[in-house]
Amino acid sequence: MTPKIFPATSTENSLREGRFVFSVPQLAWKMAGCLAWVLPLLVSSIIIIHNPARGSVTPVYHDEVDLWFHRQPLQLFYFRQFVLLFAPFHLLPSPLGDVAWRWMAVGGLGFGFYYLLRHSFPNSNWRAFALVSLASMPLMLGSIRNARPTRNWPPRCS
Repeated sequence: MTPKIFPATSTENSLREGRFVFSVPQLAWKMAGCLAWVLPLLVSSIIIIHNPARGSVTPVYHDEVDLWFHRQPLQLFYFRQFVLLFAPFHLLPSPLGDVAWRWMAVGGLGFGFYYLLRHSFPNSNWRAFALVSLASMPLMLGSIRNARPTRNWPPRCS
């Protein structure tokens, strides 16, 4: 008796060819990964709108942009490009500019995570993104709230 050979389904062909296959678990990983970034940003935004200057370093960033606009030397060790990058957020009203700064910075970091993981794990990119996001987000919560990349940055000039 010869075994029956069934033709490959379109999903199996897609997997063999490396094409993207969307399924319900894939959607769940995508939602988990995106929520891991959006929920902390929403909570942080509400806190910042309620009290913009508490525990944040963005007032220092605003001071630096003011110094740069008045053609005075900067007080912190920054690349000059940082002041240019933060200037549009300085021109917005205080809580709105601070919230927009965090969304831009964290959005860029999240996109970088996804881009790296998409090329590292082509068949399970959303699962890898969700797992890495959920594992690393607790480490980033303080930085998101304070708008600074590390606890020791930015250093003061002596």
